[in-house]
Amino acid sequence: MTIKKGNIARTANVWMDNYNTLENSLNGQEAMSPRIRAWINYQRHRRSNLTEEKMAMLNGLIPLMGFDWKKTPVKTKRKPRKRDSIKGLGQRITAARIEAGFSSINEFIKGTTFAYSSVYDWERNISIPSLDRFVILCERLDVTADHLLFDR
Repeated sequence: MTIKKGNIARTANVWMDNYNTLENSLNGQEAMSPRIRAWINYQRHRRSNLTEEKMAMLNGLIPLMGFDWKKTPVKTKRKPRKRDSIKGLGQRITAARIEAGFSSINEFIKGTTFAYSSVYDWERNISIPSLDRFVILCERLDVTADHLLFDR
């Protein structure tokens, strides 16, 4: 049975589709995607809700997987962060925060919905703020977006 959602056709039994994709990737017909790796991990956590038939199907793949899906989490590959996508952004955020009179991140985040760890990560170029957070950041620091992005 196929369900039409927009212009994408999806089958009603997603579990069976994921199982078949897993089986094909273990047999070398397809590469195992991060989505399927995450799905295997999810099955480990919800095994009390799985039927005996589904448990038996997954148990049958243990020799191909090389590990017991019920005990061992599957390593998923994380996408590398784009650390230097905007060179110097973190340093400009730090400088603007200090210039605005906020000597610490804790002072700065009072009255905002920002988490300490988010601002910390922005200032160290570990991550960059989303667009809506960037707008709030510029308003809070009383600087233009050009100043933070391009040092203009």
